[in-house]
Amino acid sequence: MIRNDRPIREIWPQDSSELLPEIRDDMSPVVGGILLRDRTVDALSIKDGTARGLTGGYDVLAKVVETSDLHRFLLGRIANIQRIARAIPEDALVGALLDRYESTAFGHALVAFRPNPRVVSLIDMLQLYRHGKLDSGLRLQDVATRPLSAVPRSMPLEQAARIMVEKRVRRLQVDGEPRSVITDRSLIRVLFSPEMLEWAGEHPGQLPPLTIGMLEPRPVLELDADMRIPAAAAQFDPDAAEAIFCSAGIVTPWDLVMKPFARGDLTLI
Repeated sequence: MIRNDRPIREIWPQDSSELLPEIRDDMSPVVGGILLRDRTVDALSIKDGTARGLTGGYDVLAKVVETSDLHRFLLGRIANIQRIARAIPEDALVGALLDRYESTAFGHALVAFRPNPRVVSLIDMLQLYRHGKLDSGLRLQDVATRPLSAVPRSMPLEQAARIMVEKRVRRLQVDGEPRSVITDRSLIRVLFSPEMLEWAGEHPGQLPPLTIGMLEPRPVLELDADMRIPAAAAQFDPDAAEAIFCSAGIVTPWDLVMKPFARGDLTLI
């Protein structure tokens, strides 16, 4: 729950919410993968007539792992990996928005702003901390998660992708890289590079024989585990760092918002 909860439209003016790239549902996953290679694009809006769906890098990666045939997957339709996006009314409370994140395990939700529906994301929620509109009494150590054991740089890309999907995580720490992680987006950037798309056409039924040591790691922000979440969120820039590291473990944008929400320790100011 959120204390002092209020309607979504009062918190986000219609023009301040996130505008996602929009593609048609009959387009190839290649189009979606290429768009998701951009670090500033965390999800896509998929339009099927008047209906809308959403998809993200993790969804694309999970489908690649499921098929184990990148070439066949690339010849399909992006509609096969979309999440149906039932719009939340703009008059609904912010708590309903976070309930949607929780039920879908996806940090984006379509809101029926008038006149144009828009997406509100976890990153939008983090901005509320930064602007002093959201508060929590919890500290980083209260929401941190011990990361999975660091994986070796020699691990095949396919195995790393399977670990992410099976463990439902988006980040892995790599041996010898204590201040960085690889992410589902790291894998997407390689799988949908021009070189790999060409390779997939020449080797149907296979994933490229790459190792995670070839991937570009993402930096993390190191902070004190005793720091309160609002102060940490104010320092955290998702464009500059992938997550927060502290002595208690790793803290992601999801942890900064959804764990306080689950504990009833979020207040709108």
